[in-house]
Amino acid sequence: MAYFLIDCLRCKEKANLVQLCVEKLYAVGVLVVSVTFHSCSAKLAMARELDVSIAVSDMKPTFVHPVDPSKQVCLILDACHMLMCITLGENRALIDCDQREIK
Repeated sequence: MAYFLIDCLRCKEKANLVQLCVEKLYAVGVLVVSVTFHSCSAKLAMARELDVSIAVSDMKPTFVHPVDPSKQVCLILDACHMLMCITLGENRALIDCDQREIK
């Protein structure tokens, strides 16, 4: 929906921006049903601010829609992006079935 080119935001501010975006979209007739993000620690802290938990023991992947409390918004982890971060985050190369580096 938008890029916020800000050097640093606290998790509460990020959560407020998510809610604000959901509200603005609702005002023009768009119902947001999910928000997808990768699970860096800052985004997980933002999720906790929205009262969302992805812990297996206490799973609650949705938060109450800020305008229509009868609706829920689901936070979804971007599995492909998370896999890329895990694989490439430590500067490891991806290797194909013929043991060649994937570039």
